[in-house]
Amino acid sequence: MNYLSKILSIEYAKDNILVQTVTPNLVDTNMAKQMHDHDDASAVTPKDFVEYALKAVGSEQQTSAHPKHKLINNGFLTIRGLICDAWFGKLFLYFSEKAKADAEKKNKSKVILEIL
Repeated sequence: MNYLSKILSIEYAKDNILVQTVTPNLVDTNMAKQMHDHDDASAVTPKDFVEYALKAVGSEQQTSAHPKHKLINNGFLTIRGLICDAWFGKLFLYFSEKAKADAEKKNKSKVILEIL
């Protein structure tokens, strides 16, 4: 959804249309109460959520709106980023080493052919 919002934002910028992604966590609504058996410390009232969400209009392309939700989402993104960076780092290292080994093997074959 974030990527789609970014693309739409670029496409409609010339028409002064703002596209914003809102990624909330738990808002204390009747539906949320039915889905969750216990009180969640991250839950905010609908009034508080809307108040913060409206403040974010025009100032952020992507927002969690409420400070509690921002803290949780940013923490999650940081952890996910660290995990992905480590995974991609290992993957890059693997392919880099493989390419290096393949190049060395190819060079050795070339040297042997030149000797013959």
